[in-house]
Amino acid sequence: MAFALILLSGLLFLVSGVMLLIAAFREGLLWGIACFFLPPVQLIFIVLHWDRCKTAVLTWLAGLLVLVVPVWMGGEEFAADLKTQLETYAPQQSLPAEWQEKLESMLPDSAKKELRRASAQLPETVKPKQTVYKCIDARKNVTYSEVPCPNQQSTEMKVSQ
Repeated sequence: MAFALILLSGLLFLVSGVMLLIAAFREGLLWGIACFFLPPVQLIFIVLHWDRCKTAVLTWLAGLLVLVVPVWMGGEEFAADLKTQLETYAPQQSLPAEWQEKLESMLPDSAKKELRRASAQLPETVKPKQTVYKCIDARKNVTYSEVPCPNQQSTEMKVSQ
């Protein structure tokens, strides 16, 4: 929910900015260019041409409201919900060992120490693979074992723990 509210407020901010630029360009080419390249000019344009840009300002305020009210009403819950959603969308992954060694060799010593300290604090996300054997007996019953199957057809598999 938190992520959706942030996206909605960002969309409202974007729409209001486009509406304001459209109003500035309709007033004149110089106003439009000035508002596009010099954001403080937008405030001057809003004051001088309130009748043309009040819907853009109200849209911007709606975006601000959509962003601020949930944070103000339940800040800790909102932050925890956002953190959970961000971890779901961007899970942490570690590099293969040889890549990590190559990258570390390019860093200065002070950065290597900091990297080791930081990586020691992170939970291990990639677990080593374990060998499991799939055993099929004469009656086609399937069992799984950590040791090769005696007198049975077996298939070796690598699985994560």
